[in-house]
Amino acid sequence: MRRFKINDWAGIGLGLLLPLAACDEPVTSSKEGDAPGADGGDGGDGGGGPCEEDADCEPLAEICEDGACVDGDRNNAPEEAAALRFAASSDDASARVEGVINPAGDVDWLEIQADGGEFIKITTYTDEEDEAEDTVVTVMKANGKVLTLANGYAAGSEIGDADAIAYAYLSEPGSYYVKVEDNGSYDADAFGPPDGSPSYRYEVLLLPWAGVDEPDSAESPGEGILISAVNSWSARGVLLESPGDVDYVLVQLDADEAGIVVDGNLNIEGSDARPRARLLDRSGRVLADAPDLGLFGLGWAPDVPPGEYLIELSDVDGGGGPDHWFFVHTIGREASTSYSEETEDNGPDGTPDALDQEPLETSNGNAYSVARVEGAVDGPGDVDRFSFASEFADGRIVVCLNSGVYGWSAAPLVRVLDDEGAVVGEVEASLDAFPAAALDNLPGPAGDYTLELVHGDDAVGEPYEMYRALIYVADFDVDAYDCP
Repeated sequence: MRRFKINDWAGIGLGLLLPLAACDEPVTSSKEGDAPGADGGDGGDGGGGPCEEDADCEPLAEICEDGACVDGDRNNAPEEAAALRFAASSDDASARVEGVINPAGDVDWLEIQADGGEFIKITTYTDEEDEAEDTVVTVMKANGKVLTLANGYAAGSEIGDADAIAYAYLSEPGSYYVKVEDNGSYDADAFGPPDGSPSYRYEVLLLPWAGVDEPDSAESPGEGILISAVNSWSARGVLLESPGDVDYVLVQLDADEAGIVVDGNLNIEGSDARPRARLLDRSGRVLADAPDLGLFGLGWAPDVPPGEYLIELSDVDGGGGPDHWFFVHTIGREASTSYSEETEDNGPDGTPDALDQEPLETSNGNAYSVARVEGAVDGPGDVDRFSFASEFADGRIVVCLNSGVYGWSAAPLVRVLDDEGAVVGEVEASLDAFPAAALDNLPGPAGDYTLELVHGDDAVGEPYEMYRALIYVADFDVDAYDCP
């Protein structure tokens, strides 16, 4: 699963996700009791009475065993899998398969008969008001090889009217299987003991899904994606048919004051692809470049005008073939942000940007502050400087910077200077790491400080040479914190 959340992204389409409220706060400290920012049934015994067959028992919740109705169901192994057929549309209620997670730890199996060469979408629905009902969907081949799984939306996050959505590619004709289970059954260490009860009901819907049209090129891209409003998702399946294959999708952005996000599935373990997506304007300029799309990060052009854009889709290693598949997800994201924008000239010959430090405190009343900034590289050797202060006699400074996880390419030398210009701490950013750069618990006694970002001579000032940073100042050692 993705190891981070994107700050300031609450409520992404379909009612999704990425909560914000306390995302910019450190979450633990070395002071006892401090936590900055902290503000199923057992299945039962059945008892449905005497029976001769399952039909004599409560539908879905019970089966007939030794003449008595007991909690459970029959689809607990591949050989017992219920048939899952393709629906004509998301409104095709007749194609939905009903099931129950009962008793706790129950794992249900469904079977898909595929013609081969099909992109699919599988959605589970549970009681939206019961937060304990949280399913994990796994799609696999008949030989047990997992293609993908989802706990929430395939690209991460929660979903409005659905519980889990998985996208997969069925390359060959024949049987494929879908497992549905409680998240505690899938991973009790991460989610706690498995839930389950006669009331833990769900529905499953299988839909064929659109893929990128072939043939395609930058001059004649595949069927377009329309982003008419912020917070609306689209998805396309991608198959790189041969080594070196590159696919293109046209994006029409009609939403004002919006950026474009390009994301991918968190899990495509059954694919041989290392997906890469580049977001381009129609002149060919790169706006975001996301290698290992979805697995590591995404591509984001945070503030672009309405118009036409391209998504270029390829394999990081230039691979291709019948199992080189993945999905690309797009969303129009509102451009507003709580991050202040860096302004020029804030280099050595100019004035550092003064950061707005939001004063906060832990649940125990211990004070700290957080400042947020985003910026862009202007050219070779660009230096960006930001001023901030500590009011604590025994203060601690934490800096966390990211770029690569957004599809951006800024990888500066990050350093903190005191009011006399002495280096308090420094680190080189790496595009292949999360966070790209972090400075933990630097000494920060009361006084003025400067955050200095020194960009390399290979920088050219392209639109995707961007970064985001958070600066915490606290009166305690911060053991864990959120990154931008």
